[in-house]
Amino acid sequence: MKNKLAYIELTMENVEYWNIPAKDIKRLTVDNLQQSLNLNSDGEIEKAYTCKTIIITFDYQAINKLKTFALDCNGRNLGLGDRLKRCRDITHVILYYEDDHSIDIEVPWNFRSDTTNLNMYATINKQDSFEGCDEEVVLISSDQDFLSNESYYMGVR
Repeated sequence: MKNKLAYIELTMENVEYWNIPAKDIKRLTVDNLQQSLNLNSDGEIEKAYTCKTIIITFDYQAINKLKTFALDCNGRNLGLGDRLKRCRDITHVILYYEDDHSIDIEVPWNFRSDTTNLNMYATINKQDSFEGCDEEVVLISSDQDFLSNESYYMGVR
């Protein structure tokens, strides 16, 4: 049975989060998804997921309509698309499916910074004439070789 994605939730370092409907996600790749079991504070065993690399391509115009707490240099709230590029602080991506189950993926975080994920890159490709709209590509990876070639992967179609 195939599971159809309903939306994803992006959780940031400052605990802000947004739900992005599947229609605004153009591509999603999760590489080397690992599952582990953890004992939570209630004494229950729960599944935890991590990945080595995640690449998400969004409809930039659609996600940038979502306002965030981050401010631009004029004191205005940034849209989510601009915030992803500027703040680079995604900690979790939760995949929600139409059949009501979900997978919470902890993305690779580079701990040289408490507030910025140095394993994360984002770029905005304006006027994508092939598909007729702007897109934003977000790349998060613990693979330093992969990250060193991020400029190649950010333009992948």
